[in-house]
Amino acid sequence: MTIQGVIRLRVFSGPHLGAEIILPAGETLIGSDDSCDIIFMDEGLAPRHALVRIDAPQSHDAKPQVHILPVDSQVRIQDQPIDPSGADWAASATCVLGSTTLAWASFSDPDPWQQVIQSLTSSRPLSDPVQDEPAVPVDETDPETPTSLPDNNNIGDAHPVLVPSSRVPRLLKMIFRIAILLSCLAALTVSYEFRPAPSKISKEQLVEILSTYNITDMQVSQSGGFL
Repeated sequence: MTIQGVIRLRVFSGPHLGAEIILPAGETLIGSDDSCDIIFMDEGLAPRHALVRIDAPQSHDAKPQVHILPVDSQVRIQDQPIDPSGADWAASATCVLGSTTLAWASFSDPDPWQQVIQSLTSSRPLSDPVQDEPAVPVDETDPETPTSLPDNNNIGDAHPVLVPSSRVPRLLKMIFRIAILLSCLAALTVSYEFRPAPSKISKEQLVEILSTYNITDMQVSQSGGFL
């Protein structure tokens, strides 16, 4: 099923610098926990840091509306902390979660990031300029699939491709446990296969053994009866 993209969300600082993702209308949870829709490997992020709500434009000339709500930690827009009840997030306005700076633009905007880059360049020291990078091409994503953004700390590095996490840590743990269980079952099977079979004694051998010990008469009973 193809999801219609509404906005482009781009990372301008932090471990995933330069990454860009296309988001549809609806709610998107951002954080460091694998239950989030977008997962950032940022030590400054809370497990469920913020919830972004995207409203699609109602007409061809209208723009998307974006609202962001702090969940487990503070959110700053244009260097100002927002109210715990949330705030509208304007296009090209920078939003800071932990050490990650984000901005969004309409999916149809042909030159979405020039204003953001100019704003960041003017607010940073000359020794730390923000370069105008080409947008990272990515596919539209399903909001039901969590997205983990790879590390990329240097401007100009090859841009990463966004990788659906699909609950990777939990899946690896499950695979590891299954492998241990299969190993135990295999060990039990081998042990059973190579266990020596009980030896059988023929009637003649039994008579010979009894004669050796001068046993000429014996009775074996079970539950009060004779065998």
